[in-house]
Amino acid sequence: TGASAGAAEAGAPLRPGTTIRTDPGDGFAALDLGGGSRVELGPDAQLRVADGGPPGGLRLVLSAGHLRAEIHPDVWPGGIAVVTSQAEVRATDARFLVAAVTADATDVEAEAGTVSAVRHADGRAVAVPAGSATVV
Repeated sequence: TGASAGAAEAGAPLRPGTTIRTDPGDGFAALDLGGGSRVELGPDAQLRVADGGPPGGLRLVLSAGHLRAEIHPDVWPGGIAVVTSQAEVRATDARFLVAAVTADATDVEAEAGTVSAVRHADGRAVAVPAGSATVV
């Protein structure tokens, strides 16, 4: 509810170039990726489906706001890559949060499984195990 979709329509498949924006006040969007995999966007988020994802996976660009993702390898064997201005967050079997709420930092929190945050500045990967968080 409260979500406005750029090129996205309810029930439509996600294709590269699809952009989803949520309202600043109470916007929320849930993307069903099949097999229990999903992405939820909070208020004032902007997300774009991008080309060049991992083989058998999905690449998303989070320009603003935060998302919570749950990814299962039976549907997305290549996992998911969430790109922000500071990092690329990768996961194949995990539940995690990514927040791009400032231009200077990306917050990453793993709820289940392990995610990897690869910093754009130096290419260094930081493993974030379940119950942990990092700021890039």
